[in-house]
Amino acid sequence: MASGQKLKRRNHTVNRSYLQRFADGDGLLTRVELPGDNRVPLSVTDATVIKNFYVVSLPDGTETDLAEDAFGIVESAAAEAIRSIVDHMTWSLFSPGAKRT
Repeated sequence: MASGQKLKRRNHTVNRSYLQRFADGDGLLTRVELPGDNRVPLSVTDATVIKNFYVVSLPDGTETDLAEDAFGIVESAAAEAIRSIVDHMTWSLFSPGAKRT
């Protein structure tokens, strides 16, 4: 990790863009505590967050969150594809502008 750069410590185990689709208009989900008696409103920002879930300690003792960055790239593309399919009712096997042969 470059010096002075902070690690992303609050890691979502489920992408926020997925969670948002289940939230109400205020961005809240309902967490049901087992055995199912207690229901608690929970913001999408706080749901499925585990501290340091994707932080890795390297052999030299430094820590990196490069996995979080890599997942972010994949999840961003997936969120765009889901938005296209669900919100715009389009299903394309080709990305926009791709040459079709």
